Amino acid sequence: MTALIFLIAGLCLFVGYHLGHHVASAGGNPRWAEDLPRDDISADLDAEYALSLLDSIRQLTNTVHDEVDRRAGDKHESTGPISSPSLSEATIVLSAATRLLEANKQLLTDLSSAKAEIFEQQEILGSVQSQAITDELTGLLNRRALNQELPRLREESERMQSPLCFLLVDLDHFKKFNDRFGHLVGDELLQFVASTLKQSTSGRDIVTRFGGEEFACVLPNTNLDHAAIPADRIREAVENLTYQLDERELHITVSVGYAEAQPGETTEQLIQRADMALYAAKAAGRNCCCFHDGQTCQSLQGRLFDLDSLSAAMTEVKLGASQLFTLERS
Repeated sequence: MTALIFLIAGLCLFVGYHLGHHVASAGGNPRWAEDLPRDDISADLDAEYALSLLDSIRQLTNTVHDEVDRRAGDKHESTGPISSPSLSEATIVLSAATRLLEANKQLLTDLSSAKAEIFEQQEILGSVQSQAITDELTGLLNRRALNQELPRLREESERMQSPLCFLLVDLDHFKKFNDRFGHLVGDELLQFVASTLKQSTSGRDIVTRFGGEEFACVLPNTNLDHAAIPADRIREAVENLTYQLDERELHITVSVGYAEAQPGETTEQLIQRADMALYAAKAAGRNCCCFHDGQTCQSLQGRLFDLDSLSAAMTEVKLGASQLFTLERS
């Protein structure tokens, strides 16, 4: 449209210029015609000039006419069929949006399936991990779990400057029960005692099967004096147990040894001192509790034990058990 306006304006300028020039040449402007004698401007020249001017105007008019027709055609092409391309574009956009929604729905379904699968794998992994640190017979944590938890709790107690006690429980004369009544009865007694240990300790305490007929308890935030309460509670609870075998009532007792962690002490040293206290309880006649205070072993009833004699006796007993194990394997 802008080009059309410029063409019409150009036509007007062209006509105006030539008409003006012709008028000036014909004497319309005295300055332009001063040197021209009136006899040199003839009628033939005027006719020729008029015909030439008319031909130029006709050409410009045709050009403007063609431009107008072309613009009208462009307008027709751009406005007439516009509904069809718009409809096609709308269909394309709608189709793309539909596919996008379907893809999003499929993605959500896949994510949901993946989440369910991950959750299932986590449950399986958790179950496997739980089995790896759980004693199959008693349902308590096993020695592996204790080896993981005791150093962590020991480090935490040092950082928080809070006390921690380690406690060992051993069934008295358990081998005699196995030999007399069989291993199935022995397993049931172990399960019985394990349940009693759980009931006799608090929720923050960790109860594990240490090995064989031995159990271990980790008592966080518990000093040597306060550890005497759960230690004797465990001993008394087991003593009061009654296991019914046919028409016979079986009773079992435990010996308990415990120690409080010392600053800078390793977990192995802590376990060793609790083990010495346990051995002192065995030497004191069983069914009693003894503790190691860092210097000596003594029972809750105040009996003192010579550590050198206990260490020698423990070494002898452990060496004898090791030799017996070797002979049995061979």
